[in-house]
Amino acid sequence: MLQNLITVALQVAMLFIMIAVGFALGKTKLLNEKAVKGLANVVLYVATPAVILQAFTIEAKTPEKTKNLIIVAVITIVLHVVMILLAKLLIRNKDDRANRIMRLLVIFSNSGYMAFPLQKAILGDIGVFYGAMFVAIFNIFMWTYAIFVASGDKKNLSIKRVILNPTIISVIVSILLYAFSIKLPGFISDAVSGLGNLNTPLPMIIIGFNISCFPFIQLFNDKRVYFPGILRLIVMPLLSLGIMLLLGVRGLPLIACTVAASAPSAAAPVMFATKYGLDAQLGSKITSLTTLFSILTMPVIVALAQAI
Repeated sequence: MLQNLITVALQVAMLFIMIAVGFALGKTKLLNEKAVKGLANVVLYVATPAVILQAFTIEAKTPEKTKNLIIVAVITIVLHVVMILLAKLLIRNKDDRANRIMRLLVIFSNSGYMAFPLQKAILGDIGVFYGAMFVAIFNIFMWTYAIFVASGDKKNLSIKRVILNPTIISVIVSILLYAFSIKLPGFISDAVSGLGNLNTPLPMIIIGFNISCFPFIQLFNDKRVYFPGILRLIVMPLLSLGIMLLLGVRGLPLIACTVAASAPSAAAPVMFATKYGLDAQLGSKITSLTTLFSILTMPVIVALAQAI
């Protein structure tokens, strides 16, 4: 297990070097908010879909991979339902604006930005192959349940938003290519691979920039951030790992899902908080703090999954 822990820790450390670059660019004003929004669009609309497409077209279709893909889809649904129920049970803040954003940040991990690079580094393209299915289910919950919680109004739910989400579209296309064993021409595959390589450095730089927007002490002086942080980084990942073990999930699907489940809080709920009038500043603090401390928690939890 020690070797697994060291391997994962080194991969997470590599990601945090990139985060440090984003932090430095933000503090020195070499990167501004407008530019970061542009980079986020590149990640959302280009890099992430490309890395998913690459993973699905590289992997040859086999009965075992298809079975594991279905297992990942089912387990991702189960995990999110359990986390939703647990978050509602455990987080009962008197301030409803804070209550709702804290619940969302406990439920939803950064299963794309943080997980994809680590899944690829540890498991190779097959890690992203399974991770893509986790992210697809994640996005369905994000653009339905999370929107409902953030807005407090069912009218804001939109099937169109789910279907037209770039990640969902890329997963659907990728699954079709995989199902019919269609391979991309070499020059297209190389272009997709090059664009997919952006999915590691750009999200890390964006995260680093977001952390730089706060005076560092502010990440620690708000006592409300600690309980959601512990739930997101320790309780939810270990609970997820336990559920998967009880359901008989083992091997690559177990590790890929554990990486996704152990990631820090997602950024999307903070954007929803801004739009729908929740406590976005608290949300940003929780996201930043969990990102910082994930360098300690992710290696341990993922190494534990690898050792099983």
